[in-house]
Amino acid sequence: MPLRFQSRLIRMLAIACAGAVIVTGMLGQQTPGAALEVLALRPNFYMIVGAGGNIGFQVGEDGVVVVDSGSAAKAEEVIAAIKKVTPRPIRYIINTSADPDHVGGN
Repeated sequence: MPLRFQSRLIRMLAIACAGAVIVTGMLGQQTPGAALEVLALRPNFYMIVGAGGNIGFQVGEDGVVVVDSGSAAKAEEVIAAIKKVTPRPIRYIINTSADPDHVGGN
């Protein structure tokens, strides 16, 4: 491979990597005061985005199982978002980490 082509390729890869890092950082930032978004992933399985961390919940016959509860600041909004989907009670919370964005809403 000619040296000139190699240096262009390396430059293009470096720019692409830097762009990917910037875009990923922008997507990971949450706007303070932004509303939570509830996404239906499968029948009876949902994800809540914007609560400090992603929250999963499944609605069953006996109630709701929540995976991670998000931040403490968003706890009331998370409960309200779940109640918009189902009137069934939250029966279990499964925490995948001890970090505040996973357990703060417990």
